[in-house]
Amino acid sequence: MRDLPSMFSGGGDAPVWALAAGSAVPAPELATSALSVSASFPDWLTLREGKRPLVVVAPHGGRRRRDVRRGDSVNDLHTAELAWELAERLDAHAIINHGLDRNDVDLNRISHLSERVPQVLALLRAAVEHAGGGDQAALVLFVHGWNMVLPCCDIGIGLRRRDGAAAHAALGARPAGPADAGLFGRFPTVRRDVYETTVTGIERSLASRGISAAIGRRYSASGRDNAAQLFSGRHAEHAHDDVAALARLALAGSVDAAQLELGIALRWPGALREAFIDGLVEALGAPSGEAAPSGDAAPSGEAAPSGAAAPSGDAAPSGAAAPSGAAAPSGEAARKPRLANEWALHRDDGRDAQPLPVEPGYTLQAVLDGRGETALFAGVEATGPHSMAGRFCIVLADGSMMLLVGEGPWNGEAGNYSLEGFGWTAGHAGVLDIELEAPMIRYRRHDAYLDLERGLATSDLLDARVRLRFEPEGDGVGRLRGEIYAGARRIVVDAAAFVERGGRRASATESAPPHAGRIRVMVAAPSGAGMKLQSDLAGDGWLEIDDAPDAAAPLGRIRARREDPQSAGFFEAGIVARVPVWRPGPGGLLTRSTFGIVRCRFKTEPDVPVRETPGVFELLEVFRGA
Repeated sequence: MRDLPSMFSGGGDAPVWALAAGSAVPAPELATSALSVSASFPDWLTLREGKRPLVVVAPHGGRRRRDVRRGDSVNDLHTAELAWELAERLDAHAIINHGLDRNDVDLNRISHLSERVPQVLALLRAAVEHAGGGDQAALVLFVHGWNMVLPCCDIGIGLRRRDGAAAHAALGARPAGPADAGLFGRFPTVRRDVYETTVTGIERSLASRGISAAIGRRYSASGRDNAAQLFSGRHAEHAHDDVAALARLALAGSVDAAQLELGIALRWPGALREAFIDGLVEALGAPSGEAAPSGDAAPSGEAAPSGAAAPSGDAAPSGAAAPSGAAAPSGEAARKPRLANEWALHRDDGRDAQPLPVEPGYTLQAVLDGRGETALFAGVEATGPHSMAGRFCIVLADGSMMLLVGEGPWNGEAGNYSLEGFGWTAGHAGVLDIELEAPMIRYRRHDAYLDLERGLATSDLLDARVRLRFEPEGDGVGRLRGEIYAGARRIVVDAAAFVERGGRRASATESAPPHAGRIRVMVAAPSGAGMKLQSDLAGDGWLEIDDAPDAAAPLGRIRARREDPQSAGFFEAGIVARVPVWRPGPGGLLTRSTFGIVRCRFKTEPDVPVRETPGVFELLEVFRGA
């Protein structure tokens, strides 16, 4: 990992294009933070002058220093350092925010750039004009973070692929045209020939290194206020001179832009991050003096990605025929502001007007060891007819947890879910097979989700390999066997486990009382059979939470208010580990979902000693929003 250089302290050290941008960049007027400003630039901004027609921008590389508040966004950790290293490797110009909190001023919003920090917008314009001088078109790369753990890069060019299809970059021939690629949208930020060379070249280069790439898998960069849309042409009539000027440069074919949303595995220091940078350098062309990274070359006869230089000849004028071999899509073509870019796009993404039904999801929970020090919480679910989410979380009694979480395309096949390195298959008679070979993030604290940015800042990555099989023995109860390797830790699994179908979160509705929810405990009963204990929080529920800590249960207890005939003598459970997560619900409701490990105590008969057995628990609380 390369360190950012010290801040420019005088105009002589600044890039030529920064001096051409005019007056010094003042700190924005903020009520929440006082930013010191050097003679020329704020101390949260670092600039670089390059020699190639490339501009690398890290808008969200800063940090939040104050306590978290409701509605805060998470800054894109590690993007400042990564973007700087990428700019150095490519010999690109760079505008790097390494200190400003996006919750104070968001440098990825056109409205914030034009109204609150117009001098930063002027710097961007100056860098683009300087980079694209002569007959070369500039390429602007916005480097962002996506808080999925997966090794994936979501490429935002104002477009989406149909239903997230082809999220994993194809290793075969490049697409014949946008219709064949299933692209949809109205405001592309690149010309079509740049998509067919540079963008698809990035996909291929990353795929050859085991990194998936997608077009608009989650973040398409199509929002009107998104900074990448400065380069779609849609703002050519904007009241701000710099916004309008950048739009005109895009319409003239002088600049293209792409947003790169990087999963955690590609941003945290390590081999995958280096592989990502190598892939970008290969796709965009190594500068003079740097050997190109080893990797798959472009297929024979295919034009090499240009990096930023426009292909010979300008894009065809409005009304020109599509290039030979590019099939025009059927149906109405969208009106598009980039009149000279040869795109022909559908207005919408082709999704069904009436959502198709999807199968219920799966959740699996188990204590993995007899001492109750390690537990697994995992699941998959369809989030739409062609999309899915998956998670695999190991909670440890020492206060840490390991997690893989991701979302992506789904082929719609019931019981068959896969993401990069993660697979979940439902077989005959309720058998489940789970496989994982991917990085996991390790949080130091169980309360990391209460302030995700700070939780991420102290986390690290570890390699994981998992092979597990669940075999049912009753209604939602069975045996989980296999092995888990996570970093230096090896866990041999042979444990009671609990599987359920349906969404992972209980529904919260408008009619919910001001404080409602449920408690659930899953544990092997004294007889050895798995059992589930459940109680509503409201009304006369038979279980309650006692948050008062003591030496035996420092995180509180779950107590039985009265005996339940189905409880097999359960009377309390000391909480060993608890992971809280706040989520917004419908109608202004808030839910706090807490899960973790408990040690359950059973008393079946007066003269029989109390039996203690580890289990897992879920607590769902529903609140009216403030």
